[in-house]
Amino acid sequence: MSRHEDDATIADGDGLVRYIHPSQIVRDDNTGDWRPSSAAFTMSTEDGCLSVDLEALLFAAELAPCHNLPMRPSGSGAVRLTAGLVRSNGLGVFHDPRQATPSEPENPYHGQVFNGENHGTITRGTKKALYQSSEWLHLPILDDE
Repeated sequence: MSRHEDDATIADGDGLVRYIHPSQIVRDDNTGDWRPSSAAFTMSTEDGCLSVDLEALLFAAELAPCHNLPMRPSGSGAVRLTAGLVRSNGLGVFHDPRQATPSEPENPYHGQVFNGENHGTITRGTKKALYQSSEWLHLPILDDE
């Protein structure tokens, strides 16, 4: 049983912003387009969740969806998923505001995606569904190396 509960106040149509490290942006072999790698949707070993920013909270604060992008490593990207998409893949989402730490600024817009059935893991098929359904909010300029 999961220690987290899906937050029903987060509507299925609400956007979830996931920041993508530059090492997790790959060329799709079928389309030739850039996409997040499946590694971008691997649960954290620290808390068994995927960090996201809740787009509705950013909009309510009159901030852009990529508001926290400058706090990420240079070359990072950002994608948008919906709460309904993660739920349709057996996952849940909840608001998890973060306090400032010596290495991270405060983030009242932070949320978490979790797997209530199998804490800390997402199947390969679910990762694929997430990256295939994600929309780029910010795609950095990338070189074909």
